[in-house]
Amino acid sequence: VVSWPITSGTNGIIGNDKSYFTVNGLRFVNAYAGVTLWETSTAHHNIILENNDFLYGRWGIVSDALTTSSNITVRGNYFYRSAIGVTVCNESDITATNVAWTITQNNLVDLGTIDGSTRWTTAVGQAADEEGISGQNFQNSTISQNTITGGNNNSLILFTLTNGTTSGNVISNNLVSSNGNSAVTVAGWSGAIVNNNVISYNVFSNTGGLAGGGYSYLSVYFEQSTSSGSTQQNYIVNNT
Repeated sequence: VVSWPITSGTNGIIGNDKSYFTVNGLRFVNAYAGVTLWETSTAHHNIILENNDFLYGRWGIVSDALTTSSNITVRGNYFYRSAIGVTVCNESDITATNVAWTITQNNLVDLGTIDGSTRWTTAVGQAADEEGISGQNFQNSTISQNTITGGNNNSLILFTLTNGTTSGNVISNNLVSSNGNSAVTVAGWSGAIVNNNVISYNVFSNTGGLAGGGYSYLSVYFEQSTSSGSTQQNYIVNNT
């Protein structure tokens, strides 16, 4: 028996410290995290996660790097009513980087909520990140052709940790609609460097307006932190 909404419990596939594998065509229901890619001793790379369903979990896919994660593809997956769809983070070491990720053709529905309107934070009675697709210290990566509809989440996030760098990324041809929070957020902590990122050919429809969390009334939000590093040659072009 699994309590709902889930606040702890079993993960689906634990790919920690592993590389060169594929997860294809599986369904994860009520998992705390569907797939985990934690680096505890060995960097993970050359992984494909495609055509899977992630339903009602705290996280769909979560990656945490100590050094560098690289060459990872997340493609054609379905995420439904989870707190977070895909998060690529560096919580264990803020100097780590995530390089050459491809996150594409995924469908994310009602994320950040447990029922389409009730936020995860409210349901579990504790702070919970509510995100669609997020990357920390992301470099030379692509987030494209994803559909994010409904819910209350920061849909597409590039976040730079202290003295880290986010550069060379492309966010393009995504659809974000009927979502209660910002469509794209680019932000960071002290010393963050954010250069040469492109946000283009996306469609943002009826985003923002629900109370609480993030920057709910802005479609695209760039935040330069205190004592930030250089932020230049970022392009926001041909979006609707």
